[in-house]
Amino acid sequence: MSEIMIGEIEKEELAVFLSGIRSAPERAFWYIGSIPRGGRQSIAEEIRGYIESEETGIWLPIDAERMPCCNNAKVDKDKKYSLLYHCATVEHIREVLNSMPAEQLQIEYQWMLDSLYGSLVGEWK
Repeated sequence: MSEIMIGEIEKEELAVFLSGIRSAPERAFWYIGSIPRGGRQSIAEEIRGYIESEETGIWLPIDAERMPCCNNAKVDKDKKYSLLYHCATVEHIREVLNSMPAEQLQIEYQWMLDSLYGSLVGEWK
């Protein structure tokens, strides 16, 4: 992979792109992704949360997804998916991206470019 320099502009593009994917109705359950097969892969392809228990049905983010901004989301039996919706916001994804090392940001950005290219040539996954 060629070295992609990830600055603030690229991070913002990526945050908006990932938020769009996570917010899309057809991907309402984006957290049910492919189980990581080892190595690094895009956060858009990893399981990023789980249902706390069958009794509560509350969705919680995995540790790597949980950011300080998550503390503002009100979660209870009537708002089981508030963290799911919060974790799809641009603001949250910005925090996730800011917590990543440069190497992972390059993987995320390349994944976005590959996905955009695939959609343009009709190979969207």
